[in-house]
Amino acid sequence: MSEQQLIKKLQEGDELAFEKIYMNYRDTFIPWALKQLSGNEEEAKELYQVTMIALFENAVNGKLVELTSSLKTYIFAIGKNKIRELRRAKGKKINNIVDFALREDFPNVDDYEVFEENMTAVEQGLQNMDSKCSELLTRFYYKRQSMTEISDHMAYKNAKTTKNMKYKCLQRLRELVLKIMASSQKTI
Repeated sequence: MSEQQLIKKLQEGDELAFEKIYMNYRDTFIPWALKQLSGNEEEAKELYQVTMIALFENAVNGKLVELTSSLKTYIFAIGKNKIRELRRAKGKKINNIVDFALREDFPNVDDYEVFEENMTAVEQGLQNMDSKCSELLTRFYYKRQSMTEISDHMAYKNAKTTKNMKYKCLQRLRELVLKIMASSQKTI
């Protein structure tokens, strides 16, 4: 059976086609994932599961209509994206706390207390910065307004100026959050 025929059956929800694809690529995907994840076998297996679920959902939901590459390439591309998501979610660098907290779609967080501490630090940072920056970041990240909407409302020259200002405000917020996190660790 050709790859395109397998995809067609997958689009129809055929579990046997899914099982065949699953078994065909498992032995090449997991060793590759082990290298990408620094030898964590459990994460590599979990990554394969998540990747295959994404493949199935893409096929059933009509996102995968026709392959423009090999099926293996498509599966590994999904895997690469899932690895990026995993690395972002781990957020090992403390200055990623701001980026994490301001995202609309929070990844699963295993340690709720750490998440709460991070969110509290970001909220304190927003309260401690000047009102223009706080308003700009709130409008962009929480209210999801465009740069043009923000520049009109806040009387900036144009969207480019607003974008530049957002970058500077975000840098200030990162610095504030780092200070807040450092001071809270001293008091523990």
